[in-house]
Amino acid sequence: DVNEIFQVGLDGEQVEKEIGFEPNWLVNITLRNESGELLGNHDIILQDSDSGWIQSFITDENGRMVEYLPEGDWIVIVNEFETSEDVFEGLRTIISSSQEVANEQLNLQTSELATVSVILTEQSDSQSSPSMNLQFTSQEGLGSISATSNGFNEPVQVRLTEGSWNIEMNQTSEEGVRLLIENRTLIEGGVSVNSSFGPDHEVYMEVSTLVQLSGKVFWDLNADDSPSFSEGLVNATVNLTTETPGIPEADSNLSAISGPDGSWSVFLPANSQWNVSVEKQGFEEQNLVVSMAKSSVVEDIKITAGKVQVSGTVSYFDEWTFEDNWEIVLIPAHGISRDRVIPEKIGNEIDGWNGEWSASVEPGRWIVYVSAESPIDGNYLVDVGILQAEVGGGNLDSSLSIGGKLFLDTEWIDYDGTSHTLGEIEGYDLQISLQNGASWSEELGSDGVLEILLPTGRVDSSSEFQIEQRGRNMSYSGGQGVTIRSGQDSPLRSLSLERVSKQDILATAVGESTISATTEEGCLGTKCPFSKPIFTLKIEYEGHNPFDSYDVSGTVPGMDGELWKVEFENETGSWNDTATFEMGLDNVMAIDDFRVRVTPANKSQAHHFPLGHSVLVKFATTQGYSIQLELKVKIPKFSGFELGEEFSETVFYKPDQEQVNIAIPFNNLGNSDEALFFQYEVTPDHWEFAGPENQPISPFSVGSTAVSMNYVATKDVQSDSYVVSIHVSDSINNTYKFDFDLIRDSPRVSIAGETIQLQGGGIPVVGQESIYVIELTNEAQVPANGVMLNATLCIDIKCKTYAGVNSSIVNNIPANGSAVYYLPMDFSDFTTPDKYFILFEIISDDSDEAPELVACTSEEAEGTTFCVLEAQLWSEAEDDVSGWLSYIFIAMLAAAIYILTKRPGRGKIAPF
Repeated sequence: DVNEIFQVGLDGEQVEKEIGFEPNWLVNITLRNESGELLGNHDIILQDSDSGWIQSFITDENGRMVEYLPEGDWIVIVNEFETSEDVFEGLRTIISSSQEVANEQLNLQTSELATVSVILTEQSDSQSSPSMNLQFTSQEGLGSISATSNGFNEPVQVRLTEGSWNIEMNQTSEEGVRLLIENRTLIEGGVSVNSSFGPDHEVYMEVSTLVQLSGKVFWDLNADDSPSFSEGLVNATVNLTTETPGIPEADSNLSAISGPDGSWSVFLPANSQWNVSVEKQGFEEQNLVVSMAKSSVVEDIKITAGKVQVSGTVSYFDEWTFEDNWEIVLIPAHGISRDRVIPEKIGNEIDGWNGEWSASVEPGRWIVYVSAESPIDGNYLVDVGILQAEVGGGNLDSSLSIGGKLFLDTEWIDYDGTSHTLGEIEGYDLQISLQNGASWSEELGSDGVLEILLPTGRVDSSSEFQIEQRGRNMSYSGGQGVTIRSGQDSPLRSLSLERVSKQDILATAVGESTISATTEEGCLGTKCPFSKPIFTLKIEYEGHNPFDSYDVSGTVPGMDGELWKVEFENETGSWNDTATFEMGLDNVMAIDDFRVRVTPANKSQAHHFPLGHSVLVKFATTQGYSIQLELKVKIPKFSGFELGEEFSETVFYKPDQEQVNIAIPFNNLGNSDEALFFQYEVTPDHWEFAGPENQPISPFSVGSTAVSMNYVATKDVQSDSYVVSIHVSDSINNTYKFDFDLIRDSPRVSIAGETIQLQGGGIPVVGQESIYVIELTNEAQVPANGVMLNATLCIDIKCKTYAGVNSSIVNNIPANGSAVYYLPMDFSDFTTPDKYFILFEIISDDSDEAPELVACTSEEAEGTTFCVLEAQLWSEAEDDVSGWLSYIFIAMLAAAIYILTKRPGRGKIAPF
């Protein structure tokens, strides 16, 4: 199962998942063409009829495909192939994979395909002839194919299996033009093959051209006649009707619903005219006419909210004690462009004013400002609340409290130092904000001072504007916070608007912004320095300040970037890693010859990039402003290749080894990313090569590739040595050739008799198990794998009679190396001390004739595959004499070996 995905976190919690295994069932297919010939080495595709998952296979030389597939129905597809001139065959059929049919052998046969020529015509003439993607889908569930038409009236030919097929197309360009063929039957009665000359079927298909009409439905709160942020209206209904000839009645009435940001879109026939109406509850209906040509149209539609009724009450200590001495005004919240509204007071002078009010307003956010003078103590009473007028109206109860007056004037100083007030700015916006979230715009009095009664607490005033000075639009902004105290008039406060600092500069290269570096003339070594490109920059001041200071630094990204140096010329003509200059409206406005020098890394370190190295020159101020200019330095490309030091010029292999894997370490001496191409040849030509042919590698780096050599000749022609040539070429056709020798060698394994000892020392004891430690050596250049060492306990020195104990173990011995064997000998059944002999022998495919048996500890045993060692079994009580007696028996055994005859021959047992 490959579909189960789960996440493992870093919190150490245990993860438990149940994974169900899905069975795969055997599918055995034999594929033939229409003439009955086997289709060997042919592509065959199986597509899951439910999920559409596709698997590709290749039949064997007998036309068979044998695979295990998940249970279900599969579409077998053999794409078109030419059997004779202008005759094409293919296959599409459905098979099942399940337990019931797993043992069946399927015989499938391709058949001749029908040729269908489709000519696309345009519903409305156009100048363009676009590429169009057609989709053909089988009505019998045999999948689909696609084809591309290069334009209208250009025939596109497809080859289909016989049966019923549908055609469709639906593609939309980035310009909002949609070409459409609705899903329909390609040929009534189905596709068939006939013997007539030319295509079997010719079909004319008309393409509908639709263009996109889109836009936003918005409520213009800030009166700028465009849909600003948060002005889009969701769930507005856009109705479209047309009487354009040729459009079916069913398609002449359409509608769309606006999204969260007010966006909507529909596709309409080209060269049509539509009546558009927009409706939303609480807003007035908007109507317009839109003409569609052959390109998309964007139509933002502004709708106006209808008036809604809002009301409220005003109270003071839960009682109303005023006559007509109270004022109320509805102020649009800040950012909303509407007129202020004076509500109607409910009541009359005779019956009394009861503190109720009502007004008709547009839906939205309103500030309800109520003020009064207390008839009892003369205090100023005030309340400022927020009323959200919905489509169904709104209500707000205001509770008056003793407030205080804010006196606020404004000041801003122009670039020349002259003082001005905010009132001198046309269309200024003075924002007042309270702690309860109420925020609105106020106006200064004729004397330039704002006098307003406000509730107690924190009040913030702010403003911002732009004005042209020195030929530039300069921004001013500022804010002032004031604490209003109950019953008090605040001292006159000033809202000071400061010029917003702008430190922008424009830096451009004078002349070339990309320069190629070169090596010094006559320098041929790898450490040759490159020339030092010098760039000239022009720097123009675009800020608003009289004086600004800029620090300049340079960096070179990339792996070799830290080896590069970027320097700047100062006024004295010397070069430094950093620089500082000053500019401003009252200082220098432009620097025409700011010079930058770049020193690349040397030839053995600098990388080559096709587009050059980026040299980033950064200009920054201590106030946080910064910009970056990119320059380019190109390093010439050079190449070089060598094999790594680890590569061996001689490779050994075994005679029975049919595959040799060779690692090829190498070094890229070039200075660019390289794609190396490897090819191999061998003499004599007894081997084939398999492995990656292309190998990417980065500059001045170490890489490796591998090749598998497969022996393809017969054993009787196998050579003792081969010469293998490696041909390497790079992206600019440099070629390199290297040779190595492939030499046949066989393992040569022998017993190192002098190394035989008991594990842990001591002597063999009756009734116990002893472990003998033996070292085997391999003098060949190839490893000896699966070498079996056998130990047999004998009664006589010639090992003609066995004592019933033997042991064997298998191990691998590296080339020109050794391996240690641990052989257990079980003496548990022995109760009486006695003298025995152990025959150690390497089991191999030797001849029947055996060499003379020698003692393991004698010089004659060197290089032999078997030897004999005396094993005197002792009782535990005699352990103390084992030391000196063992030397006596070893000497006696060595003397006896000289008179031994050759032991009888042995048959083959097991190879290693």
